[in-house]
Amino acid sequence: MKKAYVKPSMESEMFLPNTYIAACEILSTWRVKCNVPDGIGYYETNGIPGYQRGSWREEGDEYIASGSGCGTWHEGVNTEPKANAMWQESRSGKYYPVFFWEQWTGGWFTSPEHFSKVEDAEWEHEKNHS
Repeated sequence: MKKAYVKPSMESEMFLPNTYIAACEILSTWRVKCNVPDGIGYYETNGIPGYQRGSWREEGDEYIASGSGCGTWHEGVNTEPKANAMWQESRSGKYYPVFFWEQWTGGWFTSPEHFSKVEDAEWEHEKNHS
C-alpha cells in the first residue's frame, strides 16, 4: 500500500496579548503607629456595644489582647489599615473602632498584637518596587 505524499509545511503563531502584563509586582506596605491607651482589644461578637466578658451563662465578645499601645511606628505592615476590631479604654470605658494587626518586633517581653485608632489614624502608605 502506498502512502500519500504530504507536502512539508511549517506553521507559526504570533502571540498578541490583549491585556497589559506587568513586568514587576508593586508591593504595598504601610507604616502604622500603635497608639491606643490602656484598655482591652476585642471583636464585637455579641451585638451589645462595649466589651462584655463571656461567662458560662452569657455570650461575650471575643477577647484579643489588653494593655496599652507601644507608641511606636511599625514599618512593613502588609495589611491595609481599616477598622477590624474594637478598643475599650480602662479609665473612661469609652470604646471605638481600631485597626488590629500582628507583628513581632523582637524581644521576650513584646507582644505581637498592635492596635491603632481609626478616629486618630496615624498610618502612612509606602510603596516598594521589586
